[in-house]
Amino acid sequence: MKKAIVMLVLMIAAACAAQQAAPAAQPQALPAIVGNTAPAVTAGKTAVVDLKKVFDALRETQDAKKKLEGDVDSEKQKLKNMQDDIQKLLQDYYQNKALWAPAKVQDKEQDLVKKQQELSKTLKETETKLQGRELEMTSGILDKILLAVKQVYDEGSYSSVFDRKALLFGGEDITGKVVEKMEKK
Repeated sequence: MKKAIVMLVLMIAAACAAQQAAPAAQPQALPAIVGNTAPAVTAGKTAVVDLKKVFDALRETQDAKKKLEGDVDSEKQKLKNMQDDIQKLLQDYYQNKALWAPAKVQDKEQDLVKKQQELSKTLKETETKLQGRELEMTSGILDKILLAVKQVYDEGSYSSVFDRKALLFGGEDITGKVVEKMEKK
């Protein structure tokens, strides 16, 4: 989830930078001839949003977490079943090793090594698969959060929006507005 939040922060920063770059490309109005000849500088409103709070507050996030936990539990059970099978093979091996012919002992040992390698491979594949599911689930939510932040940004005529953790002082907190936007969808 932390990776997803970092991704969102980067997307928001890029969107804000693009918004700020667009007006800068347009020529500014010429200063008034009478009086001060320096261009007028207007201080824009700065907003802050606690992205983690928004992410955690959404029902969609809670549903995704429950789904992912269910997937994790299902995968854990599959891995446990594989471990139990290996344990049974080990017990059989140690109980009957003395009774078997050397060729059968060697076959059983190779079978055990093969099963342990399969378990290790399945464990790695499962971890990768679950990470992919988490990324898939959270990236969709993060895209929606980014759109909601952008809407609040536009509606509030803010000059910039920062993650709460990136700004030490100041800024109007728009976290509640973003959560409201998300809940309306």
